[in-house]
Amino acid sequence: MDWVLKKNTNVQQSRVGSSIIKGRRTLLPDELTGSFVIYHSGYDIKNVLAAKGQVRFTHFFIENLGLTSGAYYLMLFCAIELNQFTFASAYLTFSPIEGKDENLINSLNRNGEPKTQNARNTVISSIGSFWE
Repeated sequence: MDWVLKKNTNVQQSRVGSSIIKGRRTLLPDELTGSFVIYHSGYDIKNVLAAKGQVRFTHFFIENLGLTSGAYYLMLFCAIELNQFTFASAYLTFSPIEGKDENLINSLNRNGEPKTQNARNTVISSIGSFWE
């Protein structure tokens, strides 16, 4: 088999398959009230439908030495959130208050309970770049 190395190459790829997601929960507690500023239960799913698009560019400086760089977009469909408490996510809201020089400042609203959401089917997307 003969290997042919071109000076520059561009490649676009797309793939469809299944993926496994085991995401940890995210938790930022409010020290004053003991409530959540931000909370998310995370994910623990197997065989979720995934699609990936990728663009890759390779430049060879000499015959056996080159640099590859690229970017990708990954989308996972029908990812169901965990429901560890009676909800999957929670957050405290912000309220605008007037600060010095009449500028509005967003302040954490510690009055009342945090807003909560039940587990739901979501689409998770990721974008990134790489080089080799």
